[in-house]
Amino acid sequence: MTLTQADIDQSRISENNYSHSIGSLKINYTDGVYLVATESKAFWLLNVILSYQIYPVLNSHELKRFQLWELTVNEDKSALVTCRKSENSSIIFSQKFEKTDFPLPLLQLYLIDGTLMLPSEN
Repeated sequence: MTLTQADIDQSRISENNYSHSIGSLKINYTDGVYLVATESKAFWLLNVILSYQIYPVLNSHELKRFQLWELTVNEDKSALVTCRKSENSSIIFSQKFEKTDFPLPLLQLYLIDGTLMLPSEN
């Protein structure tokens, strides 16, 4: 199965809770994020998001409660992962990737109180 935007849009409230960890860092994630990660082999994206959680700026009360993560894939298959505190705010972190096989041009994820989810699951 190839992941489509329709698959993402159909994700609703999660029935299961998964966890992803690197050393002592851990985040939980929903069925929708599990679908994205397994169908598009994008567990690397969870690693990226988790690895940035060590930075003090993300430990502020506001950013511990909510982070907006976006993966933008360009036509040449290069990509940019960004973190913001809201849709219209400045980028807090960004990381470029020379190549990805992620199948969609844009993916938004919310990290809310330690749980990573699709916007449709909020």
